[in-house]
Amino acid sequence: MIDKYKRKLVLISVTVMFIVLSSIVVGTNIANAITVRQNADIVVDILLQNNGEFPDFGKQGIVIGENEYGDIYLNPEIPFSARYFTISVDNNGNIINLNCDKVTIDESLAKEKYQAVKGKNDTHGFIENYRYGFTTKEDLTFYVFLDKTEEVQNNKLFLFYSIMFLIFGTVLVLILIVIFTDVILTPVEASYLKQKQFITDAGHELKTPLAVISANTELIEMEMGENEYTSEIKEQVSNLNELTKNLILLSKLDEGTYNKNFTQFNLSECVFDSAKKMTALCQTKGKKFNLQIDENVHFIGSEENIKRMILLLLDNAIKYSKSEEITLKMTKESKKVVISTINKCDFKQGNYNQLFERFYRHDKSRNKQTGGSGIGLSVVNSIANMHDGSVSAICDENGFLTIKIILNSIKNTN
Repeated sequence: MIDKYKRKLVLISVTVMFIVLSSIVVGTNIANAITVRQNADIVVDILLQNNGEFPDFGKQGIVIGENEYGDIYLNPEIPFSARYFTISVDNNGNIINLNCDKVTIDESLAKEKYQAVKGKNDTHGFIENYRYGFTTKEDLTFYVFLDKTEEVQNNKLFLFYSIMFLIFGTVLVLILIVIFTDVILTPVEASYLKQKQFITDAGHELKTPLAVISANTELIEMEMGENEYTSEIKEQVSNLNELTKNLILLSKLDEGTYNKNFTQFNLSECVFDSAKKMTALCQTKGKKFNLQIDENVHFIGSEENIKRMILLLLDNAIKYSKSEEITLKMTKESKKVVISTINKCDFKQGNYNQLFERFYRHDKSRNKQTGGSGIGLSVVNSIANMHDGSVSAICDENGFLTIKIILNSIKNTN
């Protein structure tokens, strides 16, 4: 079980770190792309407003905005570093003027780029590594194509390195988390294992005195006859034996040391036979079973533990049902099988999954009345988990409690 929690802790930690690093990488690259686009649009707009020429920037540059610290200036070196070409076309789309003096590009290639953006409604956009913009004045449309190859390549290179950072960072975090998880959980694991070992040892040690008490009680009954005191002793010994057996089973299931011994068997017959064994007890309590079991459902799992799970479910229903009828259902749903008990209870409407916690009692005053140990449904939960299943307990508005088990290892239906 500790190994299971270790894996879960490592998985959650690495997932969270991966999400954080991914957010940083994605956010940074998006910010870079937006910055390149915005800066390019500023230059393109300046060129559009000045017929393809840069105005006098002065020593500081052109003011393009302001912030809390004052005016924002465009770099005065841009007129010398910007690489672009311009095209003027008439209303029919015929090229009147093509100026490639500011960039090294073949005129035919420049015309191809114009043809690629011709007719687009967006006044700004990208065509390969060129940021373009256009404006229409009277009977002419003026285009500016600004070469942003260097910035685009830098962005791609930054994206590559940031992805490498994400991969190596995630791997490094995984290694560190695995190391420190072992360090942190080692004392917890040692304490947990000691507790489990104590439960197992105590369970085995209790078997002998309980057997002696049971044998001595039988001898007393042989000599003096059965009475209320000997009957109470035998009942309590039986309860302790059951509690001991369930505690040892839980310990083995939690540690994963229990021999699963999965085989294919007829689950329908298994459920029916388990209900048949509990019929006599059910009748002595003035109750009866309503069986709704799909026939010929085959299942791969531990038949012994499935039987134990059904017996515990029915035992719980018999003890706490407030109605005469107890419904036991088993249905095949797609690739799953659902087993459930339905009985009247004194619960309010809601979810009662806490019933599967060990020694949990919704009403502690019922302990003496029912003779239960508060551990039966915990065993049910562990057996369901053993078969990659799930459990739930829900009380409806009419006061009927449904304890449902969903098992996933279904084989087929013949």
